[in-house]
Amino acid sequence: MPSSARVLGLVGSPNRDGRTFQLVSAALQAAAAAGAEVELVQLADHVVDACKDCLPWNCKDERECAYSDAGFEYLAGKLASCGALVLGTPVYFWDTTAMLRLLILKMFRVYGFSDLFAGLPAVGIGVAGGTGNGLAQGLRPLYHLFNVMQMRALDPVPATRFNWDWATSRAQEMGAVLAAKAGARETFRLPGRTDPLV
Repeated sequence: MPSSARVLGLVGSPNRDGRTFQLVSAALQAAAAAGAEVELVQLADHVVDACKDCLPWNCKDERECAYSDAGFEYLAGKLASCGALVLGTPVYFWDTTAMLRLLILKMFRVYGFSDLFAGLPAVGIGVAGGTGNGLAQGLRPLYHLFNVMQMRALDPVPATRFNWDWATSRAQEMGAVLAAKAGARETFRLPGRTDPLV
């Protein structure tokens, strides 16, 4: 499916208007101001079912889950057709939310052996409460997803209550960067090689 120039924002929080929503929205607003089409999706509206780890492992070849999963089908379709991605999560006990983890694990299972998302520009936003000590660990699963899917991972937006103003400004900055990169896939290449690194 060809990519568009649309910047997709996924909010991986059950708190629909919380801080994760605010930062993803700030990035999308900046992308829109820079001329990009934008769309915000709440993962809470499309919760992915847990992978049943079925055999034979047809999903890696067929690129679809053998079981009906409306949440995954919807989200995978949105991801496959966007031109850039903003993915935000609150950090709960040094990790992402369960609903985001379910999406990530099924993405690995179904698309981990494809290059469907190769070069897709992507930014991760992590919002840690309390001391903010779990922020780096909470962002790691987002960038693991970007890496496995061969996306073009851009600088993250790490947010705590101590740097909120900076994080908001940084989200806006990265939204404008995504608008400029949306729809143009830049795959990774090793020096001296002309084929994409997969």
